[in-house]
Amino acid sequence: MSRGICTLIVFLSIGCPGGFYGANCSNACPNTNCYCHLETGTCQGCKPGYQGYLCKSACGRGYYGAECQQECGHCLDLSPCVHTNGSCLTECVDGYSGEMCKTPCPYGFFGLDCANRCNDTCDGCNTINGSCDSGCNPGWQGHDCQDACDKGSFGENCNETCGHCRDIIKCSYINGTCLTGCDAGYQGDLCKTQCDRGSFGFDCNETCGYCRDINQCFYTNGTCLTGCIAGFQGDLCKTPCQRGFFGENCLQKCLDNCAGCHNQTGLCEYGCLEGYTGYFCENACPYGLFGQDCTGVCNDNCTGCNNVNGVCDRGCHPGWMGDYCDIGDGRKNNEEKE
Repeated sequence: MSRGICTLIVFLSIGCPGGFYGANCSNACPNTNCYCHLETGTCQGCKPGYQGYLCKSACGRGYYGAECQQECGHCLDLSPCVHTNGSCLTECVDGYSGEMCKTPCPYGFFGLDCANRCNDTCDGCNTINGSCDSGCNPGWQGHDCQDACDKGSFGENCNETCGHCRDIIKCSYINGTCLTGCDAGYQGDLCKTQCDRGSFGFDCNETCGYCRDINQCFYTNGTCLTGCIAGFQGDLCKTPCQRGFFGENCLQKCLDNCAGCHNQTGLCEYGCLEGYTGYFCENACPYGLFGQDCTGVCNDNCTGCNNVNGVCDRGCHPGWMGDYCDIGDGRKNNEEKE
């Protein structure tokens, strides 16, 4: 085998540099836009950006690349892109970026070169003109999402209704939180939950009174709708019976001999008036006793004393006189002398 043939085989196996063919790769391809055959130099296909016979025609307007099958991106003013690699010769139209103008603006940006930031109240915006066509963030409304929700509404598209805020103007138009607390009878951040059983009032901070049925304590003002248990009175059933009264609606009167009775049972829990004893102070002091808790002892000279004050109102034994039979009347002394 000759040396020339060996050299050709080596070049054919390795490949010639682009644009050359033949022995020693010394021949320039006749058609620069072609991939030419390594041995013969004939056109084997077009390079990116060219088409037609012997690849003499550039891609048509709006196309580029291999076999001119790829469409140009969003180039400004409909200018054509580079027919070989798709690069835009000018800037991109609004809403796109990148060398080939095929990349839409990222979320939150719009316009020329995606340099403009969407309104913060938009839920994203139109990448071309910045209009809030994807809707507004919670708490905002209007074409450009520049208007806060109307009084009493909040949330996405302002479709939510504020709860029972103490001041409806202080309902957050974004999430509905009642910024100054709840109206009487409600609780929670949104003030939409009624007070728990047994509580009422602003922020449910008040405790219901002695209602006959605790479930019937009105959650706004604490009124006991079915009345009070025995021993209490008033709309809220928080006022004990006045001294001297007890029972349901405080209509029953304590016994006269009580120093004050239990507001529910009527028992004389504060003790008895002087001269009386027993749970209900129904018993006068036993014979010979008087006073508070019947601890006083009548004078021995009495024939019986008042159970209240110890006065010998039943008289004195012979020889004695005075309210308490503690004064001798002289007759007894004379008798003793005789």
